[in-house]
Amino acid sequence: MEIYVILDLKRMNGLFTFGHKNVLIAASPYFRGKFESQNICKTGNDRVTISELKSTVLQILINYIYKGEIEVTKENVEDLLPAAKLVQLDFVYVTCIEFLQKKMDGSNCLSIRTIANNFNYPELLAISETFMKKQFLEVVKTEDFLLLSYDDLVGIIACNGLAVPCEEQSVEVYRPSDGVWSSVADMEISRFRLGVAVLDGLLYVMGGEMEEPVVYNTVEIYNPNSNTWTTEILSRNGERTYSGVVIDRPHHFL
Repeated sequence: MEIYVILDLKRMNGLFTFGHKNVLIAASPYFRGKFESQNICKTGNDRVTISELKSTVLQILINYIYKGEIEVTKENVEDLLPAAKLVQLDFVYVTCIEFLQKKMDGSNCLSIRTIANNFNYPELLAISETFMKKQFLEVVKTEDFLLLSYDDLVGIIACNGLAVPCEEQSVEVYRPSDGVWSSVADMEISRFRLGVAVLDGLLYVMGGEMEEPVVYNTVEIYNPNSNTWTTEILSRNGERTYSGVVIDRPHHFL
């Protein structure tokens, strides 16, 4: 005869739900571990304490185990995803990932990427990073992008494969006074892993590379008053990449 167990949620909010011991053990290693750690199988005790999950989420998972159906919504996905991973219900976990993928857009992909990175959802992290790269010009105009920390910003800009579909959009300027991004004149050469400095109102972009092993020994200088770039050869011999730039006045770069 099948044995019922009571999944006790008193530590959370005084609620409880029911399930068949053998059904729950067959569905999830999590429940087997719970029963063994609380000696349910040996003592015959019918009450199991669950403190890691919200009652609403646990009930959704129990219903899925019995009915084979799950409804993921924007209201429950943030709680359901970690719960599915904890309880090791792979189908529910994948369904949550797919739901977030379908709902992903420029305004939320960075938030989803942060959640995936912080809570170790590698599949979701890969999906969000791929989306971010493909829709980069959309992402840079969002509030989440403006709120990035320096380290996160550098990490994103350094990513290979950022999609800039139009060459004239290769350089954009952000003005904090009005919170607006705007395009400026093209650089003469596309480059990454470069050094940057500002001196006397001019922007200096030095060295860098385009495709290995091509490394540049030039500096491009942007004048915001005329919206133009000019190119000069670096004063010191040799190409530069991964450059750190320090201004040694009056007009020397180290």
